[in-house]
Amino acid sequence: MRLIKIDSIQFESLRGFEKAAILLNYLGPDAAKSLFKHIDDGDIRKLLGTMQKYRIVPVEVTKRVLEEYYEMVSESEDYIFSESTTNKDTVVDAVGEERARG
Repeated sequence: MRLIKIDSIQFESLRGFEKAAILLNYLGPDAAKSLFKHIDDGDIRKLLGTMQKYRIVPVEVTKRVLEEYYEMVSESEDYIFSESTTNKDTVVDAVGEERARG
């Protein structure tokens, strides 16, 4: 899998899955588990691949993704926060062993 060159990442060029990947990498596996329970397997695979590409992101880009997310949920009382990044165990915990093997 090819990593994106850090200095070539611009917030303005990011799309939905890329922003979601940056957000989930920042929020960690608990947030990923919560999301994976509500999306289909194809989107989980696409998101995991994108998360791998965007593991290392400039602070300013991450900050803008977080600000955009905050604006979207600012009227909600439900927030998801964690300190780790996602991995295989996160997917298995979220969707079960059989579905994770898919």
